[in-house]
Amino acid sequence: MKPTDLQTQYYLLNTLDYLNHQLDNLVSGRHAAAPVDTNYAIANDGATLIQGFPIDYKEHKHLYLYSPTAFTLNLNELGTLSIAAKTWIELPLREGLWLYPTATLAATLIVVRATNESISGATSASALRPSTTSTPSSVASSATDTLILAANNGRLGATFYNDSTQNLFLLLATGTASSSVYSVQLGAQDYFELPGPCLYTGAVHGVWAAANGNVRITEFT
Repeated sequence: MKPTDLQTQYYLLNTLDYLNHQLDNLVSGRHAAAPVDTNYAIANDGATLIQGFPIDYKEHKHLYLYSPTAFTLNLNELGTLSIAAKTWIELPLREGLWLYPTATLAATLIVVRATNESISGATSASALRPSTTSTPSSVASSATDTLILAANNGRLGATFYNDSTQNLFLLLATGTASSSVYSVQLGAQDYFELPGPCLYTGAVHGVWAAANGNVRITEFT
């Protein structure tokens, strides 16, 4: 017997209810999934042996790292991150990225936790978080070495705009900037961003080919 339109609609509605119920169970089960801890032995002998670990969320929302020893982590194109000893630190990085200790480190067993819940008291990876504060400033041009931006350990980034008709020589290092000792040369109206995140928090010095205009700076913290 051929079903009526009403029977067909009733069947479809029941099927949709069933599928929605199954989907709710699937989602609820995923969010309720227990944390997964994975131990990794990392090391760097300063020569040929470098052991790291991958970013693997294991289908969870968050990833945290715990180390018994302080060390610096190589984040590849994202720079580096200082890891404090005996504290959880969040790693909000893309899946599949491999991380390594940057300097000599004896074999160390770390714990990487994948979880759907935030860990209370965990350290925020400030080098990876977006900036919430920016501070604009200007420095008048000078034909002699000038402090452009003071050192700041809380810096997440900085931009420089050479509002001048003269070349600006910026030095990202300790020393005196000159036309022969500099890190980057900015032509008239050129723009430059510090490599980031947080690759350099030291002082920035500069000198112009001749005094004219200013450099416009914005620092992110």
